Amino acid sequence: MRASRTEFQAYQFKPLLKFLRSSKQRLLLADEVGLGKTIEAGFILCEMLARHPHTFRRALIVCKASLCIKWQVEMRKRFDLQFDIWKAAQLRDFLELLMAWMAVSKSFRRHPLYEETLRMLAESDPASRRATVEIQRNLAEMNFLSRVFSRTRRRDVHIGTERVAVVNRVDMTEAERGLYDAVLGFVRATYRSL
Repeated sequence: MRASRTEFQAYQFKPLLKFLRSSKQRLLLADEVGLGKTIEAGFILCEMLARHPHTFRRALIVCKASLCIKWQVEMRKRFDLQFDIWKAAQLRDFLELLMAWMAVSKSFRRHPLYEETLRMLAESDPASRRATVEIQRNLAEMNFLSRVFSRTRRRDVHIGTERVAVVNRVDMTEAERGLYDAVLGFVRATYRSL
């Protein structure tokens, strides 16, 4: 397998093994927050690239709008994988083309959760556990093409749930403060346009 810049956690290979054993090789990763869905996806993608270097060309990662840049950066930083970020409208267009090609477009677009899930992916608050769980449930129910689902819970891997946020004050020079404010303004403007 291609090298990655990750810390080894045995449970993160469970989805890769499930993916490799499935006949259709499709997988919906729905682990709880902080257990490494990004890393699990990276392992799967690297394995596919290693096994099929000439034919494996595309992968679709669907996540909430607020997590797109994080996923893009993590895939590049940890696995040297480059991804474009699509807004909900681009994803909708892509899915409609894909579904038409697969001759199941009508049933997929008529699925009662289709529009609601796309809206939630684009608009939901990343801090809302309720919204995250609802999106995961919708995606699991809509995953009728492969019927493959992988979910890891914290209690299954004995990882604590407590997270601690710490604020560290930094004294900056006037030039450093100017650069910081400029970068922060750029990131906020980019994030809002997604």
